[in-house]
Amino acid sequence: MRYSLLKEPVEEVPFSSEFHTLSHDLRTPLNHINGFAELLLLGGGLDSTQESYVEAILRSSHALKETVLAYLDEAEAQARSRR
Repeated sequence: MRYSLLKEPVEEVPFSSEFHTLSHDLRTPLNHINGFAELLLLGGGLDSTQESYVEAILRSSHALKETVLAYLDEAEAQARSRR
């Protein structure tokens, strides 16, 4: 059982294995894209055009990841409200 910051028990909502698979399948590739793009920037050796392309990849992948996380949070909230 999890606890909130106020040390009150938080009821766990069992999600289907499909939900967990979907969550993993969406987040993992985005984390890889972000990580490799950051490595490209840290490694240097890019000209200004290449650097701007990698920065665009990072901005877009971060935005998509935030969208995915918001969707997953909403799905979790809806599942909790059904109980």
